[in-house]
Amino acid sequence: MSNIVIAFIPVLHRGYLDFLKQSGAKDIYLLSAEDTPELSYLSREMRALHFDEVEVMLSGYGFRVYRFSSEVERLKVGDFDILMPDEDITRAVYKKHFEGKQVKFINTFLRWDWAKSTAFTPVAPEADRVLSIGDIEAEIVSRNFRLLFQELTKSSDWWRQVSAMAVCKSGEVIVAYNKHFPNEYVPYIDGDPRNNFGPGEFIEVSSALHGEIAVIAEAARQGVSLEDADLLVTTFPCCGCAAAVSVSGVQRVFFTGGYSNLNGVKDLRDRGIEIIYVEL
Repeated sequence: MSNIVIAFIPVLHRGYLDFLKQSGAKDIYLLSAEDTPELSYLSREMRALHFDEVEVMLSGYGFRVYRFSSEVERLKVGDFDILMPDEDITRAVYKKHFEGKQVKFINTFLRWDWAKSTAFTPVAPEADRVLSIGDIEAEIVSRNFRLLFQELTKSSDWWRQVSAMAVCKSGEVIVAYNKHFPNEYVPYIDGDPRNNFGPGEFIEVSSALHGEIAVIAEAARQGVSLEDADLLVTTFPCCGCAAAVSVSGVQRVFFTGGYSNLNGVKDLRDRGIEIIYVEL
């Protein structure tokens, strides 16, 4: 069977080209906002490229490009290996047209590698404790971090992908990653306001909800207490997230990566929250 790709491509950049080339597909079926009217916010992406424009560009790279809406009935019964980026629009299309059919979802590829593009080395705070490789506790915590590193790849943030997990005393586990609003395409269509600032500068100027705040909000939505909970974060919290964590009831913060601004350390320590670095 041949591979085909079904995707929404509002802009064309290196991330898309790398994904398409690595997919092994030559046939690309382009989605449009009209394919998912239930996702009304997509129709407001005024700076998104039109089908004809994307078709011309991708054809120049050797791809065959089709309108999904014109081919959907054939795709439903065709013998293809279907690949889709794991995004809101493709999930909606799958549920509407392909539920029960084998489809391979690929973690979102709408991001650039911020660390590589800027060669920025983050700073790690001095931890209260270090869990070294081989420690029994480190191995238990590392299992959760392995899940978090899978989760963060879903983020479309080109600055950095961050995920967080709350392990609550009541047994609930809440996981989230930094996510742009109103949708993950915002930084690529409208531009990311973070582009105007350096690491750690004016962190409040952003269209992204940070993973730590998302975890706290989800706990509140579910009515789950974070009192004495453990919080695991792939990157040490920024000062805004640290402030929120410090009043959330969280007892311990585990982290594996540093951050450019460590002002949040004082907020956490002033509340008696233990800061633990985990070697992976």
